[in-house]
Amino acid sequence: KPTSVDEAEHLKSRIKRKDMLHRLEDALVVYRSLPKVDEERIGAVGIGYGAEVALKFVEHIESDLKCISVFYGLAECEWQALDSHLQCHFAELDYEIPTSRIQQLKTQFHVTNTQSHLSGSAKLRHIHRYEGVTHSFFEDEPSAQYDPEAAQLARNRLLRFLQRTLTDNQERYK
Repeated sequence: KPTSVDEAEHLKSRIKRKDMLHRLEDALVVYRSLPKVDEERIGAVGIGYGAEVALKFVEHIESDLKCISVFYGLAECEWQALDSHLQCHFAELDYEIPTSRIQQLKTQFHVTNTQSHLSGSAKLRHIHRYEGVTHSFFEDEPSAQYDPEAAQLARNRLLRFLQRTLTDNQERYK
């Protein structure tokens, strides 16, 4: 595991994105072949760089996943074209993702508070911003800026989102 931002950036620079996406695609094929897997109920969760990877993967496989939830990570992708339900978690004091970028996403998705349905689409778009916390608030590691209260709120939101999008239980997402 990288122990600093510089080390993480160095490791990221060594990854060949196309190879990684193809490996993830292969893993998804294997996962789908398992007897207890329902192909209609597969989602992805990405944290930090994993969020960037998850977004690029969903775009790469043409939104073959039912939902995606990302924590303080963004990728340049065709956001409007993503056909998956989408949930985003951002820190107010994130040094990588400024508030202006979060506001831009909210405007793009017509999000007034935290959630929106795109016009003409039944796909959910949820954008959550956690006040007073920094990047890595969700990670309980020595090198992270873990915030137990924000992490618990995000965890609860994530679980409700996954329940709503991946199960038959259509309980209202709050």
